[in-house]
Amino acid sequence: MIVSLPKAPPELREANRCPWSVIPGEAWGWVEAWRRWRYTGLGPFGGADLGDEPVSVSEALLACEEAGRHGERAQELEAMAMMQGLGVGGRPAGGE
Repeated sequence: MIVSLPKAPPELREANRCPWSVIPGEAWGWVEAWRRWRYTGLGPFGGADLGDEPVSVSEALLACEEAGRHGERAQELEAMAMMQGLGVGGRPAGGE
């Protein structure tokens, strides 16, 4: 899915690329590490607690956690708006 990115930096607007395609592979590696941590409770270096992991690892996992919460909240707000008959951004659904 390609979307228009009007507020994106010019190099992304001009490319008109899917926003997911510009996320570096290293970031996806951290997302996978976060998923494993959430599932198993163990960090990438085997720590049972984030305090047992290197600071950079703890910070990356916490950033993923925060991004996940932000995404979940956005989905909840969108669902609530749809149930109230509102579209995205609080506008009436159906383009009224």
